[in-house]
Amino acid sequence: MAETAKNSVQLDPNKEDFGFGKSYSQTKNRMITDQGQFNIERIGVSAKSWYHELIEMRWSFFLSLILAYYVAINLVFGFIYFIAGSWRIVGITNENIWKEFYQCFFFSVQTFTTVGYGGMHPTGLLASGIAGFEALAGLLTLAIITSLVYAKFSKPRAKILYSDHVLLAPFKGTYGLQMRIVNALNNTLIDMEANMIVGFTPEDTTTRIMRNLSLEINKIALFPLNWTLNHVIDEKSPLHGLDLANMEKYNIEVLVLLRGFDESYNQNVHSIQSYGAERLVFNAKFKPMFEFKDGRTQLFLNKIGEYELLN
Repeated sequence: MAETAKNSVQLDPNKEDFGFGKSYSQTKNRMITDQGQFNIERIGVSAKSWYHELIEMRWSFFLSLILAYYVAINLVFGFIYFIAGSWRIVGITNENIWKEFYQCFFFSVQTFTTVGYGGMHPTGLLASGIAGFEALAGLLTLAIITSLVYAKFSKPRAKILYSDHVLLAPFKGTYGLQMRIVNALNNTLIDMEANMIVGFTPEDTTTRIMRNLSLEINKIALFPLNWTLNHVIDEKSPLHGLDLANMEKYNIEVLVLLRGFDESYNQNVHSIQSYGAERLVFNAKFKPMFEFKDGRTQLFLNKIGEYELLN
């Protein structure tokens, strides 16, 4: 294979549309970030879905937000009880202003969570009315938070591990563009399908080319072990004729899209990953990541990215 030859085929950048539009061919920006998100910043968006924001929010932020809301809402109602007169709540002692306020705060906690009253309870129409309104707010808040927590837990997500690098490995007299994936969970994924897309800028041009890359195997019925995705760089490949040893000069980006069926959720799941030019390794191959022992197959997930350079 002529590794240093220029691609003699005139490639039309608008031959295939991947949803980025024709104007995208004039930029060298990454299409997808390393986190698997579109590399697009939305400016001037007025519509906002709080449900979507909360569902997609990381668990640490989500739980911190709930805690902050819980403390804030009880501070507000505690202040209302304090202003309305703590003497309207039986059981509050008026030794000093700070002790009086924190007792109002914890009375609000009891009311908001509807745990029931013990030593403190409201008297009179005003305090009872405030307590009744707060109890309603607490019930609605509990219902909303419960539904959000359930939705976050029940949302199907594919936990796919990707190799850190894309290898240009010798394959059947030519080279193959290869990356390795594995299911990080013990759940069963079936009917897995993979698509590979490449974006690059040929030499002596500023036009970005985007193409689908055919895979040696693009669909498997079962996914119990690792799967090496392999695009053969033959005469039909959009990468044929490029200087494979120096792919970084083409500003190449490789996208991987996975789809499959998760039996645990009984729903389809998907995953997306992007590799920049700095993550391509020329003339290397992956090391084995599973072995047979005592009649069982041992799969080592921590070896997903291990490879060796070839002479």
